[in-house]
Amino acid sequence: MATSTQDNGQDWRAYCLPGIVMLAVATTAPYLPKPVYPYIYSFGVVLVSLVLVWYRKVFRDIKWSATAIAFGAAVGLIVFAFWIPLDQLTPFHFTGSRDAYDPFAAGHAGTTLYAFLAIRLFGLSVLTPVVEELLWRSFLVRYIASRDGQFLKVDIARVGWGPICSASIAFGIAHTEWLSAFVCAILYTAVYKRTRSLSASITAHIVTNLALGLWILHSHQWRYW
Repeated sequence: MATSTQDNGQDWRAYCLPGIVMLAVATTAPYLPKPVYPYIYSFGVVLVSLVLVWYRKVFRDIKWSATAIAFGAAVGLIVFAFWIPLDQLTPFHFTGSRDAYDPFAAGHAGTTLYAFLAIRLFGLSVLTPVVEELLWRSFLVRYIASRDGQFLKVDIARVGWGPICSASIAFGIAHTEWLSAFVCAILYTAVYKRTRSLSASITAHIVTNLALGLWILHSHQWRYW
């Protein structure tokens, strides 16, 4: 029994710690002096990546499927299509607004500028989708649905909408664009539930964030970073 409890604790950390570390960095960085923001963010990307490598066994939960990936990509484009318009219609933002850090106006140039943009885009479109899907969808939804905390035993296809909505509300609260994030979380979880493959929701998240990141670079609407 002791071994089982220990293994469950290790699983909990593997699914949650990367996301917690990323959330801590994202919450702290905007309050630091702007000149050091790129370095703090870059350090956060490296740190979260190292945590993921340390808990790499968690990737056993991600079973890649071509059909699931195609389905997830389609949903990801749908989420991108409504993310900004829905946020602009949101009547209030109880968590305030993002820092809107503009790398082009911060005095960076050349290699430093483009290195940061590459790291920022990687963090947004690859690292964030992986750690958030592990934390919010694979762990939290199933943990809420479980009766004994053994979330790995929960079949996502059998999870009811109560746990899904509860986890999606938490996901929305964690984002400035809370209404868009709530609807997005419902759709990502529906993809995960339908396909039984976390690769589908990760793909959806990657497509959404990559499209959003490219749009931000094109439009310079930095408040959506």
